[in-house]
Amino acid sequence: RQRQMCIETDYTTVTIEDGDTLWTLADAYMDDQYQNKREFITEVKQLNQIDENRIHEGTQLVIPYYSAEYL
Repeated sequence: RQRQMCIETDYTTVTIEDGDTLWTLADAYMDDQYQNKREFITEVKQLNQIDENRIHEGTQLVIPYYSAEYL
């Protein structure tokens, strides 16, 4: 019997600290499910309804991450 891999999307919340940018969040949280940082940043912006590229200290953002499970 062949096992199938199921990829699930999970979410975590992070509080933005001084000096954080969408690019540094991509460095810290992006995984192989994304082709590049822009794709990750676009998803983060959509999830958090952000129109601009700036994020502000103290703001909480939802960050996606993926986990694989074999069925």
